[in-house]
Amino acid sequence: MLSQDVDMRSVTAVILAGGLGSRLRDAVPGKPKVMAEVAGRPFLDFVLDLVESSGVAKVVMSTGYMGDAIRAHYGDAYGKIKLIYSHEDYPLGTGGGLLLAVPEIRNGLIMVLNGDSFVDADLWAFVSWFQKKNAQAGIIAAKVPGTSRFGRLVLTHDGEVQTFLEKKTMWKRVSCVRSRKRPC
Repeated sequence: MLSQDVDMRSVTAVILAGGLGSRLRDAVPGKPKVMAEVAGRPFLDFVLDLVESSGVAKVVMSTGYMGDAIRAHYGDAYGKIKLIYSHEDYPLGTGGGLLLAVPEIRNGLIMVLNGDSFVDADLWAFVSWFQKKNAQAGIIAAKVPGTSRFGRLVLTHDGEVQTFLEKKTMWKRVSCVRSRKRPC
């Protein structure tokens, strides 16, 4: 049984929305990729809807490329969510954008989401499970038939992440892991 004590208002969601969107640039000219329209709405709306429905009250929007357009569109709130912006002036990468956002996170749990991808997950149940496990970190991942376009998680028999294989280096790493001849 999951704990009913989870207060999602104490969770800060950080949404990474700073990517250049170079592969989508022709499809969404003049917009950051998180603002690409899906069913007449910016894609980021769907991520924010999921976060809001879980009860999270504060989101730090980690922006970069065309971040001003995101801020101009959403302002300081989305429904019941307070929006705070952490803007990188030049690309810092995923880890750099998250590190830059840290001063905006005061306390409690941190949930990091990509603003350009969506997994329809029960965030409250995930946080409940996470707290019950007393884990240092957790990840929600989707199981897909082919992983060559994505990264891949290698799990232990207990479901803990053993290795994360990036999409660019995945096949090199897989052969290294299989051979055990040399460290990866």
